[in-house]
Amino acid sequence: MSVALTTPRSARSEPLTAESEMPISCRFCSRFCAVTMTSSSPPLVVAGCCARAIGATANDARATAAAIATVNPNARGLTGCMDCSLRSDSAYQARNRVNPCLVVGFSPPRRGTAYAHSILSARRREPAAALADGPLPCGLIERGVIRASRRRNRATTPCQILRTFGRSAMVGGRTARSVDMRILLVLTCLALTGPLAAQPYAIRAGTLIDPARGAVEHDQVLVVADGHIKAIGPHPELPPGATPIDLSREWLMPGLIDAHTHLTLTEVVGGSAPFESFYILESTAYRALRGLRNAVGVLAAGFTTVRDVGNAGDYAMDDVRRAIDAGWYQGPTIITCGKIIAPFGGQSHGIPPEQGAFWKYEYLDADGPAEIRKAVRANLYHGAGVIKLVLDNNRYHYSVEEIRAAVDEAHHAGVPVSVHVFGGEAADNAIEAGVDSIEHGFFLTDAQLTRLRDKGIMLVSTDFPRAHLDIIGTSGGILPPPEVLAPKIIDRLRRAHRLGVHLVFGSDTVMDVAGRSRADLMLDYLAVWRAAGVPSAEVLKSMTSEAAQLLRVAGERGHVAVGAAADLIAMPADPLADTENLRRIDFVMKDGHIVRQGPAAARQ
Repeated sequence: MSVALTTPRSARSEPLTAESEMPISCRFCSRFCAVTMTSSSPPLVVAGCCARAIGATANDARATAAAIATVNPNARGLTGCMDCSLRSDSAYQARNRVNPCLVVGFSPPRRGTAYAHSILSARRREPAAALADGPLPCGLIERGVIRASRRRNRATTPCQILRTFGRSAMVGGRTARSVDMRILLVLTCLALTGPLAAQPYAIRAGTLIDPARGAVEHDQVLVVADGHIKAIGPHPELPPGATPIDLSREWLMPGLIDAHTHLTLTEVVGGSAPFESFYILESTAYRALRGLRNAVGVLAAGFTTVRDVGNAGDYAMDDVRRAIDAGWYQGPTIITCGKIIAPFGGQSHGIPPEQGAFWKYEYLDADGPAEIRKAVRANLYHGAGVIKLVLDNNRYHYSVEEIRAAVDEAHHAGVPVSVHVFGGEAADNAIEAGVDSIEHGFFLTDAQLTRLRDKGIMLVSTDFPRAHLDIIGTSGGILPPPEVLAPKIIDRLRRAHRLGVHLVFGSDTVMDVAGRSRADLMLDYLAVWRAAGVPSAEVLKSMTSEAAQLLRVAGERGHVAVGAAADLIAMPADPLADTENLRRIDFVMKDGHIVRQGPAAARQ
């Protein structure tokens, strides 16, 4: 059976009313948008990316459809990408009787070309379909009707069925019968899960910031092809078929890096429940799905690389990493640690013996050098890109000899070691053993900070804002009370910067707040850096090149240079003037693929 596309002769604009809702796989929005079929004729579609663009609730498809019908001034009744539908050239859409694409961004039509964001032919890389009077501007949604026939000489394009998902298509012939398009949709999505080839782009940047070099350059063009930056300059040679992206009014810089995330974890806050109470409510599979959701969200916000440092159930985050690396979903580069290695008890306190060592759900008990080496190898086996130890969560902590065993084992595998430690003798042992990073270090003295600097050990400072501390409290006894910890954090960060310690941004966000995304909460930490007097240029460096060095991805990520991975973000305001402008990121590119592109960052 093949699928053929026909188009009505005139475009109409009917009110939008939500009829049904189901997920579709999309590499360029949030991978799984909330997509709503409307009851207008011909049917229209509204996606989750549109909800975000107009400020509607992402999971309220009915409200989104109604809002787009009233908000869109240039193409009332047309739905899809707000960037496309808000083009001044709405006459193009009416003339060609098309709805805009479901992905954030618009590519000028070029006959016979399949664009990277064109789901129509993405898997098979076939030429995009053309209308009688012009090619489709985007390959997803078109004001048309799908007809399926049994003629075997017709080519099949895998995603044409998306144009009528949720409705029935008719099989031609005398024995016509209805085909459930939902089943076809599932099969289509499965066919599209392979990675897409990144098309070439020519990105014109009004201002280019490279924190690694401390460089700010104006009116530069970046040539991106095969997922990497191929050239930078005012007038570089462009490869054939390069699509222009106009960011001439934007500030372009490397994608952000968060070196301390827990994407699968949401703590139970309030009351007296222990930290581990969610173990009995959430399976590893559920944790993995949360991790995937958060990974997709932080990428859309501009975090193109994260280091996830544990509390992920039974290796849930390692599976999320594998799925993203396999191209099943679009997410950031993820460095995982496996299970956290700790002395007996993990990070728990006073669990009754009859309950058993249930903390091993996401911790590895290891006491003595031999057990520590075995635990390191277990995490390496599961793909860990960093080894994390907990040092001072109880009255006992690891010795220099024990920490050195972990450092030796990990470094022989080419993997760094990070340690959770607040200060005191445990911090002295970690510094002496030669770990790669201290996580938290809230109570480090000037002498300890100086030793960090001299030994090249980085501080991932996880600077909790006071508002966050008031919500999570002591995190089940792991943290000091908020009124004690908040001023200590600002003071330690100020002293570390003054002493020249290598600072790396890490958020350690582990809570959900109604109406706010995980990425939004991560950016709250920037206020503490401002309060500590750290200059914006140093903050951006901690979120890019310094973090990339710690994560051992500096060869490819964390800077803007020829040969580097095309992990890029842009915003309509200067982050060097105010890091709060990072909340305004409207363009995200990951490995040469456009993840997000708002109206202010429109393609030419």
